[in-house]
Amino acid sequence: MPETPGTYPNTAGWKTKYHRLIWGRNADGEAVQVWVDVYNSLESFKFNQDGTPLPYQPGDVAIDHAVKKLLCPGQRGGKGRLQDLTEALISVQRAIDATILDAP
Repeated sequence: MPETPGTYPNTAGWKTKYHRLIWGRNADGEAVQVWVDVYNSLESFKFNQDGTPLPYQPGDVAIDHAVKKLLCPGQRGGKGRLQDLTEALISVQRAIDATILDAP
């Protein structure tokens, strides 16, 4: 299946280590694919199913950081698997701490 035209500009070098090809189905049930990056994926989960934004929660940024590390530990270059997993754990702890500090 060819890449969906117009998804991103047709220029060399636009894809980064955070881009992945996602497969799915459109409203007509046809198979489609699109390139997305982890940041767009994370952003999509900050909305309800009806498209209204969810309220910001303390620790959201730390959770985003942890998820990014957990999606491809050691595969983004520079840091190994163990370091990415350790940093994800630290980020989750930061999110927990922020949630505790924000509790009434």
